Order: sequence, then structure tokens, then C-alpha cells
Amino acid sequence: MINHVPEGTVHGAGLGGFNLNDSGSVFGNSNTGALIGATTSPGDRPLWAILNSRAQGNPAFANVVVGGKNWPTMPADPLPQAWSDVQVNPPTKLVNIFAQRIRNGKVNDIPNSVLGVVPPHADSYAGSRRWAFRLQHAG
Repeated sequence: MINHVPEGTVHGAGLGGFNLNDSGSVFGNSNTGALIGATTSPGDRPLWAILNSRAQGNPAFANVVVGGKNWPTMPADPLPQAWSDVQVNPPTKLVNIFAQRIRNGKVNDIPNSVLGVVPPHADSYAGSRRWAFRLQHAG
């Protein structure tokens, strides 16, 4: 989701039917169907399949068939720097980590207690430590 679309824009409000500004939206449905699915096979999960397709070098929007439905390969061009940061350059690739989480049976594990919380200005060391404590113990 990082840098998936230009800052200040909204993803999928009309085309995809979900909004990446809402971190929980990937656990719902798009206009094509469920993005995550409920299996432990990465290839049966559309979100993994569209990212994996791009990781394999397929062009943006090339069709990926999952569950008999066509899904568009993502991310789109031009590839955002964030894609290089998490998929191209690191020794452990995002798509591989995502696949392992799926095989391990991970489902919706978003730490909702910390999402949307804006940290206080770090005007003091004590304020910074309180914020770090809250993040560390929110899980």
C-alpha cells in the first residue's frame, strides 16, 4: 500500500471497489471478489497472485486468473519506489513473506488498536517513550 498511488489520491474508489487508505479494506471485497480469500494456498488468494505476477515480471494490468476470475497485475506503472524497497532490493522479498504468512494460516491480523492513532509531537523524551510503549504493547 505504501506509495501505491500518488500521495493525496484514493485507490479503487470506483475501479477496484476498495480503498487502500483503509488498511482493513483488503480483508473485504473488491468489484471482482474477495481480495484475500480463506485458503492457505497463496495461489488461491487474489491479492498475493496480482503482486506475485508483477514480481515475476509481468506487465501492469496483465490478467491473473484466480478462482476463474481475471485480476489485474499490480502495482501499476511506473513502479513506485516502495515496490523496489520491499520487492526488488531486499534479500527477503515481500511476495515471499506474504506467501509464507498465507501458508501459516494468518488471517486478518491488523493491529487495529494502533491504526489511525496519530503520535503526539515528540516535544519531550517522556512523550516519545510513552508513544513507543503504546506501540510496543498494542499487539
